[in-house]
Amino acid sequence: MKRVTGRRPGRRRTVGCFLDRFVEFGQIGAEIGRRNLLPPPLPYCWYRVPAVVCNADAILRRAKMYQEYMQMVPMPTEAHSLIPCNSWRGLAASIKTLYGQPLHYLTNLRMKEWDKMRIEADNEDDPLDMLIHPNNAESCIWHLEEVHRRTSSPSYLARLWVADPMYHVYIDAIFPKLQNPSK
Repeated sequence: MKRVTGRRPGRRRTVGCFLDRFVEFGQIGAEIGRRNLLPPPLPYCWYRVPAVVCNADAILRRAKMYQEYMQMVPMPTEAHSLIPCNSWRGLAASIKTLYGQPLHYLTNLRMKEWDKMRIEADNEDDPLDMLIHPNNAESCIWHLEEVHRRTSSPSYLARLWVADPMYHVYIDAIFPKLQNPSK
């Protein structure tokens, strides 16, 4: 979907992905297959959606592979130590480093939302470990992670990824050694 900005007359910039007008994920692949919906290249685009990203089937395949991989990554069985933290995202980053494994895309999104919830709160400037005991905060993240790894639908992930072309920012590039990778 294109939106015209008032900066330069006669110049257009793309602001969002053209796929956001479709409600159902299934409609996207069918519509792309019937006709070419890619917008023509614009000279002053701040962001162009690559053709691979707009292919709904490819995104669904990626989501399936991602969810299968995340289900193979073992959950830690013991806690290491108290992790001091100022924010939920800071705690998540410390957990990733300490345990050497990624957190699910949905868990990373939730950490971002929880940090946003603290904005303009009375205790916004207080470190998170002063409000919630670090063990409780860490176990909360691991419980949430377990839910996301075991129950998330690849089609739900694909719908989120189609709506957000920058989804890869919330996918961790940590690859632990798996015990049974042939699964």
